Amino acid sequence: MDYPEIKDVDLPDTAFVAYAVCYPCCSAKEFIVDGDTRECQKSGSLMFRTGVKKYHVINDSSKPVSSGDSQDRGV
Repeated sequence: MDYPEIKDVDLPDTAFVAYAVCYPCCSAKEFIVDGDTRECQKSGSLMFRTGVKKYHVINDSSKPVSSGDSQDRGV
């Protein structure tokens, strides 16, 4: 399957990120973008947001990350 070529995408300058936890019996913990789904990927239950912080995007094009560069993703 070929994906369409993306030419330009307007990304927000800020994002609210929440640390969310599932039930103690599940023990899943995730960072989620506030406003997105709160569904636990492990159990399917709704996760509880324990804290939300506003993050600012830094536009640093001095070292662009390519999608095929596994070193930048920590893989």
